[in-house]
Amino acid sequence: MPIPTTTRRKVIAKALPVVSPYFAGRKQELELMKSHLVEGTGSGQKVFTITGMGGSGKTQMVSYFLQETNRDRKLFTHVVFVDASSESTLRADLQLWAQSLGPTHEEDDWENALHILASEFTNGSWILVYDNADNPKLKMRKYFPACQNGAIILTSRSRVVGSLQNTSYLELGNLNPKDALAALEKAAHRQIPNPSKEMDDARILMEKLGYLPLALVHAGAYCHQQSSERDDKVYHFTFSRYLDLFDKRREALLRKTDMFTQEDYERGVYATLDLSYEVLQEASKQFLRIISHFHYSDIPLAMFRAAAQVGFEDPEIYLLRPEDKKGLSLLTDLLCTNGEPDEFQLLELIRDLHSFSLVSPSEDSLRMHPLVQAWARDMKSTDTENYEGISTRVVSSCSRDGNLHIYRYLLPHIKGWLAKKEGDDLHINDKVAFGKILDEIGHYALAETLFRKAIA
Repeated sequence: MPIPTTTRRKVIAKALPVVSPYFAGRKQELELMKSHLVEGTGSGQKVFTITGMGGSGKTQMVSYFLQETNRDRKLFTHVVFVDASSESTLRADLQLWAQSLGPTHEEDDWENALHILASEFTNGSWILVYDNADNPKLKMRKYFPACQNGAIILTSRSRVVGSLQNTSYLELGNLNPKDALAALEKAAHRQIPNPSKEMDDARILMEKLGYLPLALVHAGAYCHQQSSERDDKVYHFTFSRYLDLFDKRREALLRKTDMFTQEDYERGVYATLDLSYEVLQEASKQFLRIISHFHYSDIPLAMFRAAAQVGFEDPEIYLLRPEDKKGLSLLTDLLCTNGEPDEFQLLELIRDLHSFSLVSPSEDSLRMHPLVQAWARDMKSTDTENYEGISTRVVSSCSRDGNLHIYRYLLPHIKGWLAKKEGDDLHINDKVAFGKILDEIGHYALAETLFRKAIA
């Protein structure tokens, strides 16, 4: 028997991550995907998109869908999983898949992969998953097989990718409280008695984490790893202790990356959000840092319009703010053109942040996920901007008679600043302006407190 002169190494294509043991819920989302990708009667190639903020579990959703619908590969004979975070990884993974088909494909490249899907697997029993298609400069349609069969799923932080769908579009949000608790319990390897103080603390923790799957799993896993067993007794690291640690060392906890070997959970919560920040426009980054110092719910757009109308100037000056000149310049650059309010610029900032699920806009307000707010506040930077001071100035400049209709929307934001050292760090101009707003909407005791602090 002749000895082969060369030994060919079998090429193995990238595989879809397995469903995490901590995965919970998403039944409605699964049914939506099944109705369009499995039960849909329309002919032609099906394109389905899943978008959502970092940490919402988009890749896991795809894995869950295929686990539940493609057992023994009866629905999709070929599952092609591609890292679409860059053009180079996308092409490399397509090439790897093509070469994994056997010795006759060892010279294939990414174009061959698309050709094979389009012309050789004409029965349509394939699904192509483009994961993390976040780069807005990457033209994804170029990488769709040119045929009328098969299915494509794209996952992305960018809502712009949603427009590529021709079946349906899934915006993956946070877990509901029941499923969030299930994820937390699975990751913590415990079942929480109900009612109990531990259950009360778990509910507080879930709310602070905004029911975000990645954050819940990281919190539960941390509590599990910090727990111990001695003399056949388990000593749980309680959620109460985690909450205390979260309040004191939030950034350190949310940047931890060493708790998992599973790829989907290897990044910390903050590191996942950093990926979205990197692709934002510079102006959007600045705007995000400013709005993070408002209360995360119901940030009124009318407030920015009213403040821009007066050039963000204090209604009354009791003490000059020469140190805030740079912040004032930043606000006018962001929201004005030639000294006049620019609605288009405001809407463009919101569009950019919304496209990566960093804010949720309605017709008249913005909402931030509490962890997005925390991450933006905790962010390290080399600039010297006082973003909190800039945000308080926006509200102060609204303290004018013509703005009475928006005063009640400013209340949660003012209360948020007063909760920190009872407002002692506020500039005197802000104390008086906030006092006038509070007085007008009937919060007389708070208003009096601020007026007294202003003249102290």
